[in-house]
Amino acid sequence: MPALHLFTHEFHPFRGGIATYCHEFAQAAAHAHSYDVTVHAPAGASAPDSSCGYTVSAGRHRGTHNPSCLLRSSRQLKQALKNNDATFLLAEPGPILAYGLLRPKTAPIDLVITLHGSEIQRWQNNRLARRLALRSFNDASTILTVSQPIAALAQEAFPQFAHKVRAVCNALPVAFMQQATVTQAAPVERPAAAEHFHILSVGRLHPRKGYDQMIQAIARLPPEFKNRVRYTVVGGRGKGNYDHALQQLAQHEGVQLTIELDLSNEQLTAHYQQADLFCLTSVPYRNSVEGFGLVYLEAGAYGLPALAYDTGGVRDAVHDGVTGRLIRSGDIPALTRQLQRWIEDPNPLAALGRAAREKALSRTWADVVAASLAPQPTQ
Repeated sequence: MPALHLFTHEFHPFRGGIATYCHEFAQAAAHAHSYDVTVHAPAGASAPDSSCGYTVSAGRHRGTHNPSCLLRSSRQLKQALKNNDATFLLAEPGPILAYGLLRPKTAPIDLVITLHGSEIQRWQNNRLARRLALRSFNDASTILTVSQPIAALAQEAFPQFAHKVRAVCNALPVAFMQQATVTQAAPVERPAAAEHFHILSVGRLHPRKGYDQMIQAIARLPPEFKNRVRYTVVGGRGKGNYDHALQQLAQHEGVQLTIELDLSNEQLTAHYQQADLFCLTSVPYRNSVEGFGLVYLEAGAYGLPALAYDTGGVRDAVHDGVTGRLIRSGDIPALTRQLQRWIEDPNPLAALGRAAREKALSRTWADVVAASLAPQPTQ
């Protein structure tokens, strides 16, 4: 049985995009591809359940990128690298920098790196981090990215390693695929003349997610449409009081906003099933960019088309005119115009929702693992 060692600074019980990526990848590698998988994670990390098929080895670091954390993480790496015939996946920025700090005398036979997007821009502006990352890139057999736009960004930033870059788009989390299949044989056909129009956003409470963009877009609607909109944001609490700032903005603009934090998957499913439209207008924020956006697939599994900004890797998650609409980043008037069209005539949403569901259910994490760990073509 081949061995896979996956390294991450973000894992369960923390809930985030990278934590989800690492869990889904490890689970699919174990179940669908018969790897003996060990996830090397921060202190306090654990497997979400006993059926995931992999082992979690919690380290002594806290999962940050400060020097002491990277040093402890590099020691965790050093111990695992003794299994030189295994495949090693550095699944996010922390382990990539820790490997560069370690700089082993003998590189692993198969070292794979995953880039999610924002780290590329940050490393452009940090000479030391860039140097450590380049050491890792030098030893890697493959540099994965989670979308085609992020692959292009990586090839532009690191042209000497462009031949190693491979885009492998994410898939719908297994739990959502199972739940969507059980609860919904086909997308819900929502009434065309409903009293309220329900818009849903899902994501961490962070300025990069662009919730303020949606509030401003709704506020610009003519009163007869604006008063019908019910906007719900579901997510995990971020740093600061961003949720309060959003509530204040909505109150000032006269927008009906509800924010619900840290819901269970069952509660989130109910929101997906009740919504008419999924919106997440992520924006570039302090060298941070949306690498892909798993939540667009989650929404699509329940027959929800998406309205989003065309930024980062979102275009690989939302196909413009097929599973939703993409708007130029920051163009709030265009958001408003598209919302008004769909509120006036929601009939096009049904076909978009069916296509979104088909896209969401067409790809599995077994596919992601197969594409990610396939040998790099000979140059």
